[in-house]
Amino acid sequence: MGTFKWPSGSVYTGAFRNDRRHEQGTMQYADGTQYTGEWRNDKRNGTGEFTWLDGSRYEGDFRDDEMHGNGTFTWKSGASYTGSWRNNKKNGKGTMKYKDGSTYEGGWTNDKRHGEGIMTWTNGTQYEGEFHQDVKDGNGTYTWPNGCQYVGDWAQGKRTGHGICTYPDGGQYEGQFKNNLKEGRGIFTFKDTSTYIGDWKNDLKEGKGIFTWADGNKFSGEWK
Repeated sequence: MGTFKWPSGSVYTGAFRNDRRHEQGTMQYADGTQYTGEWRNDKRNGTGEFTWLDGSRYEGDFRDDEMHGNGTFTWKSGASYTGSWRNNKKNGKGTMKYKDGSTYEGGWTNDKRHGEGIMTWTNGTQYEGEFHQDVKDGNGTYTWPNGCQYVGDWAQGKRTGHGICTYPDGGQYEGQFKNNLKEGRGIFTFKDTSTYIGDWKNDLKEGKGIFTWADGNKFSGEWK
């Protein structure tokens, strides 16, 4: 055990081996940050806690001076992340609790939501599905607080591709979407069982289609 002071003002108190920081020790850096935990070959290796001047802190695994392994990072805002780290970034599986109370649980790549995950907002809205580079992309289910639900394809954060949207009144649309709007071919079944099968544009019936009323009457034609 011993204490070493650098000209910069940084101070280390703890164990040494061959004049290198090794095993348990505390490093108080000149900029006010501090690390307490395990060392190996003069670097932060093992488990420990690193604190910043603004009150943010990380507690968990380190490898060669970087957050690497499993750990919890808590920001001064109150947001926190618990999960896997690699090279100082969120990588792997983990749970992020945002400062507004929203949560995300799932995959991460280089600090971005990536892969399968569940995002839950404080108002009850939830998305469960695939993410790519921090946005909804792939296949997923989005549920609104009023009970409306969309199951299907996403691209760059928007409903794009094939999907099924079920509405609170019992109506349902199955077909093509583009940029969150019904676009292309689709079938809308109304709560009274009437149906429209045909073309859509900008969320409206436009083009050729067949409308069938609940009593069996039909109209086949073109909508503009």
